[in-house]
Amino acid sequence: MILHTAWQMRMKRTTLNPLHANKSTTLVTGGCYAWSRNPIYLGMSGLQLAFALFIGSPAGVVAVPLFMLAVARLHIDFEEEQLRKHFGLEWDRFERQVRRWL
Repeated sequence: MILHTAWQMRMKRTTLNPLHANKSTTLVTGGCYAWSRNPIYLGMSGLQLAFALFIGSPAGVVAVPLFMLAVARLHIDFEEEQLRKHFGLEWDRFERQVRRWL
């Protein structure tokens, strides 16, 4: 999912760094973005969970929702506000149609 998302951004010739929304040329809404506004963070969370389960780490499993909460508060909230400012109504429609995680 992570690599596919990066590929989608590259194919649309837009920045992968949402902290620089002013450099975004396109709001990508297809592929993974059709069912998650944050497929890269979702993929990272999935990898973290898979690894924790693979090594049998209960603490690692508990860390997954903590990671998701931290990412949401420290990154996603800011990123989405920047995208809202940059894409306006297009972002508003996308936000209404697609959930943050799944």
